[in-house]
Amino acid sequence: MKFLVELSLIYNEGSELFLTYQKPPSNAWKRARRAYAQRFLDQFVRKVSTLAGQLRRRANKSKDEAELGDIEFEEILRLVNLTASEKAIFLELMQRLAAANFENRRTRRTDSNMDNLIDEALAGCADVIQALLLRASYFEISGNKKNGTAPSACQLIVEQRQKEYVRLRDELIEELQKAEWLNMQKTQQCDQLDNWKKRVASNHYGDEESTSEVVRLISRVEEEYHEDDWVSFYREKETDTNKDGNGMLLPLRPEGWSESTSTKHLTKKAAALRVATTELSRKADGFVNHIRSLRFFQALRAIQLHGTDGMLVCSKCSSSIARPDKATLLTKCGHLVCNTTCHQANNESCPVPTCHALSRSYQKIPGQELGHDDSHSGKVSNGSKIDEIVELIKDLPEGEKILLFIQFDNLHEKVKDALERADIHYADLNSGSGAAKATTLTKFQDDKATKTKTDGSLRKANVLILNIGDASASGR
Repeated sequence: MKFLVELSLIYNEGSELFLTYQKPPSNAWKRARRAYAQRFLDQFVRKVSTLAGQLRRRANKSKDEAELGDIEFEEILRLVNLTASEKAIFLELMQRLAAANFENRRTRRTDSNMDNLIDEALAGCADVIQALLLRASYFEISGNKKNGTAPSACQLIVEQRQKEYVRLRDELIEELQKAEWLNMQKTQQCDQLDNWKKRVASNHYGDEESTSEVVRLISRVEEEYHEDDWVSFYREKETDTNKDGNGMLLPLRPEGWSESTSTKHLTKKAAALRVATTELSRKADGFVNHIRSLRFFQALRAIQLHGTDGMLVCSKCSSSIARPDKATLLTKCGHLVCNTTCHQANNESCPVPTCHALSRSYQKIPGQELGHDDSHSGKVSNGSKIDEIVELIKDLPEGEKILLFIQFDNLHEKVKDALERADIHYADLNSGSGAAKATTLTKFQDDKATKTKTDGSLRKANVLILNIGDASASGR
């Protein structure tokens, strides 16, 4: 008997774009492809449980075809529950992608740690949906690849987010200093910076904690202003070689009237102030969003680590929350509210009066759904789903052959690594030329020993890995 194990996630429509560089296939093509695949499965499994099905098969059988009995077949669905840390890692990525409207692109490139983690999660994925599906299957991130656990990955995310907070804050301070110097040096009316400060003071960002932080930075820069602050942003003469932190030559200090057609009526300082205020507004937006993201992840981990310690506090009424099931976490803004008096299931507005974030029903996570502390687990895990596949293979009778269907290339490598860690010898039909694949398949079918990946010894492989998106997986 052959066991079929399909490690795949329900994913269609956009997912098929990553299988071809041609134009997206039509709906008719998709329907025909699915129908063909179903006919293959029907024939491969040969599950004919009705008399009509048996008669139909016999009627279509050629004279030279051997009479084949039905293969016993049983479909078993395994429900895999992610650990608390794995849920946290998945939700962290989803929250970051949601802040970018689930778009797999950034108009501005940075070298930030958090942006690098996002790039790593999206690498090799057709879109962000595929990235989320893969993140639900394994939690590997940079800096946590060697003998890493999900709890240690969570701690790494917290550390990276805190470093990102410092970087964004320092960049905002630098832009504030530049804009403040230009504002103090201007000789004509230019209200952009003053108007922006007023908007910030009026809780323009709809988040009291973030607004208070930005207002504090504005006050700090105003108090520390000095007329020579320009030396950090400009060169005085063409021959000067002052450079910024990235090694780029600083621009000349703005003097005289603007030469641009659209700003000829402005001095160069006033024109530069407009540009600086626009950049300042953009950086402040990013800073505020990061504060919300950090607050969300810290609240999430607080529920998982200290849900029963009486350390949870409602963001609205400041009352203590006794248990996770008495709390709701809002993913949009990161506020944690008690279910006793503050959370209203039908209200899309955040209960915190100074927060203007709107939270749909799917953006409200009941505390009990986030799981409990699993940081005591020290074993090296490939992820709960991949671990379940490994255990399933180990539990099957010795000598049985297993077909393991995998949908995504990223997941393919992780599964192979997990099998090697578990000392499970496998044959891979996902790489090599057509002739090489044929040789691999023949050796697998004939029980011929092949070299293992771990120690190079000769052993028979009882697992055959196939890519569900490759033609070789259909038996052709």
